[in-house]
Amino acid sequence: MSVTMADASAENGPVRLSLSGDIDRANVAAIEEEIRAAVSGQPTGVSVDLTNVTYIDSAGKRLLFDLASALQESHVTLEVIVPFDSPTRRLIELSGLQSLAALLLMRRQDSSEASPLELVVPAQPWSLKNIRDAMRRWLSAVSAEPRAVADLLIAVGEACTNVVDHAYGTDGGIVTVHLELQLSDVVATIADTGQWGLPPGRNRGRGTMFMRNCSDDLRIDHGPAGTTVVIRRHLIEETSR
Repeated sequence: MSVTMADASAENGPVRLSLSGDIDRANVAAIEEEIRAAVSGQPTGVSVDLTNVTYIDSAGKRLLFDLASALQESHVTLEVIVPFDSPTRRLIELSGLQSLAALLLMRRQDSSEASPLELVVPAQPWSLKNIRDAMRRWLSAVSAEPRAVADLLIAVGEACTNVVDHAYGTDGGIVTVHLELQLSDVVATIADTGQWGLPPGRNRGRGTMFMRNCSDDLRIDHGPAGTTVVIRRHLIEETSR
């Protein structure tokens, strides 16, 4: 087992940690001590990368829950990076950690093509910043132009805000955000498993208007299993836009 400080600011900045090997009852106390030392200041964000973790048991799960809960009290969301096809993902999702933390599901890179981005986050207002931050990193990696980045942040942001506001009741739920390249387009899919109520107030519908104005194509599907929003936006800004 090892804990690596991937990136940390000296004062009040983001902390990124990378874990590797097995995490179980035998070593979880040592891991917890190192992690708590790394986040003992006032970090603006904390990311734990589990890409190289080969096994994690219930003690490791509790460690992540405790860390997410402690950070939430300081209005900081824990981001957990998990390989899309790994056994670790299965345990994390079964544990329900996505109710407290933002899961960033990373697909393994098999070619020169950009890997899709997939996020599973609580449908809570404090998750919206994690979604924007992850999108900015991914859009930069695929060389999206500034106008396309701005439009996608607005369109996806409005779709996610709608989920937060309307999809779930007091019990809460999750929102899944998937971004992928299709030729010269970014396709963003935002999905929930809730049952939408009517948005309150006289200004309802503005979010949908923003989504349409900031996308090249928009599809919204409501159904008994939830709502799916699909947003398509060209990567390259068109001069006539």
